[in-house]
Amino acid sequence: MSISLSSKTFPPLPTVHQGTGRHRGREHAAKPESVLGPYTQPFEMPHETYDIQVLSLEADPAGPAPNWFGVSYSSAIKSFDTIHIFAHPHPGNAGMNDPQYPTRSGEWPKLFRYAEIFGRQISMAGTNHITVVPFFTNTTYGSLGVFAEDWLDILEQIVVLVRNTAANAGQSTSPASGAREPHTAVTEINRLVSSGATRKKGDKAPPKVSSNYVKNIVLSGFSRGRVLASSIAKGARGMSGLIREYWDFDGVGGSMPPAPRVITFDQMKTTTQTTTTVHAPPERFVNYHKRVVVNAHGDIPARMAWHAAKTSNVGK
Repeated sequence: MSISLSSKTFPPLPTVHQGTGRHRGREHAAKPESVLGPYTQPFEMPHETYDIQVLSLEADPAGPAPNWFGVSYSSAIKSFDTIHIFAHPHPGNAGMNDPQYPTRSGEWPKLFRYAEIFGRQISMAGTNHITVVPFFTNTTYGSLGVFAEDWLDILEQIVVLVRNTAANAGQSTSPASGAREPHTAVTEINRLVSSGATRKKGDKAPPKVSSNYVKNIVLSGFSRGRVLASSIAKGARGMSGLIREYWDFDGVGGSMPPAPRVITFDQMKTTTQTTTTVHAPPERFVNYHKRVVVNAHGDIPARMAWHAAKTSNVGK
């Protein structure tokens, strides 16, 4: 299936997100240097500056879901080969229904906030991650819909669109070593290349992928998004060879997807912590809320991704 993405304006939703465009400002997030203290030690929550671009990309014509993607990246981005795919929680649990998906109405506009939430913290960390949020319907949340087969085509187009947007803003757009300059035509990118490994007769060949544009993939999931992240790792044909890290933001349900490096954030009150295992119970957010809240579930992706991006092994 051929999917063609184009950038569309998405309006702001007051108190939730600022919509598409370039956004500069300050936001509270957990300072990475304060993260590794004991669980009784509150995070430092500076009002950190950010400068980001947020895009809403849609398939044209719409076609089957997912046909809508929230994208964000630092306005200071220097390289374009690392994709951070965020697996959002189940939309039905937040009151989003599939008949309203094509018009992005009802509760669906709220889901767009995740592009900005992660974009801000990627900017704070000074990393070159391009955050991509594929907006899955309730129907495609388990099957992945067209993303299962067309994920690399989609991601490569996103890289081209991001590079073109950055170029128009006067930013560096040097291609990765050995890559062909994409110019403006999204049809000029290299498509997915699959090849089978040596196998026994009758066995299905494990797919391999080759891309001049996507070199590293970071998966992340929040809450029930852990289940979606696992589905993406298993169901997106050939992606596993490009996955470098998984970030688990207080995930629930199922098991985490396999990755060479895993960073987990939870609300456990446990003393042992490392750069890749962070305990963030409500007591640690007292400098943000000015009190101890009952549950810090939503704070974990909104305030902790700065640490994940800062300590990431890719996209530097």
